[in-house]
Amino acid sequence: MRFLIILLLLLNALALAAIRGGLGGAAARGEAERLAAQLAPERIRLAGDAVAQPATNGGGTEAAPRTAVPATDGLPPAEEAGLAAAADDEPADDEPADDEPVAGSDAAGNSAPPPPACLAWVELGEEEAARLADRLRQQGVEPVRHADSRIEAWWVRIPPAHDRSAAEQRQRRLHAQGIRDTFIVQEAGPSQFAISLGVFKTERRAHRLRDQLYAKGIGDAAIEPRPKTVYRIEARLPPAAGSAAGSTIESAADGFEPHRRSCDALPPHTD
Repeated sequence: MRFLIILLLLLNALALAAIRGGLGGAAARGEAERLAAQLAPERIRLAGDAVAQPATNGGGTEAAPRTAVPATDGLPPAEEAGLAAAADDEPADDEPADDEPVAGSDAAGNSAPPPPACLAWVELGEEEAARLADRLRQQGVEPVRHADSRIEAWWVRIPPAHDRSAAEQRQRRLHAQGIRDTFIVQEAGPSQFAISLGVFKTERRAHRLRDQLYAKGIGDAAIEPRPKTVYRIEARLPPAAGSAAGSTIESAADGFEPHRRSCDALPPHTD
């Protein structure tokens, strides 16, 4: 037993001597020494400094001067590629940007539409048509006028009498029969001294009144259509006319905008 204790003490002494380098080997390094050896700060070089250190050759002369390194050397490769792509995408000073509109086109890139070849103004009265035609002629445009007659209303009447006295006598007989809504036409013309019994927008209502008059024994009541004439003025542009000619016509027709149409949108006229 004593021998084993002495042997363990000798082995511990040898192990201590080995740790402290007493047996000729290098002493074990601590944690701080290992970190210092791993970092080796004097060996660390930034990417931009690799070419910045001047080197000397055997003759003592300095190597080539340091070359300028782009500012993107410190960035990761992916970021450097992104900057290069952005630089390639920038338009040159003498090249127009893609979103700049071209002259003669709108913001959407569509060319300005040509002026219509023919303009028309519809539903004009006789005086309106004459006034518009005069304005167009003053601008050097020869207008074309079309007349369109249509039935505006239906007139229920007693035919014209020979004179005013006969018309008044007939009116008194109508009043005696219960027909009070009457008047004698006084204006000169083919209907002078006729007795008006009603004017209607629809032919159906005019026939209804006439049938009621027939039922009361007034057999000479008649229906007469009341025509109305409206006019259409057209102004045609020469085939080579530009927007200036269209503006000239528009200025001449100032105030007639509600009547303005394109000739292509209207049915052809037959007069």
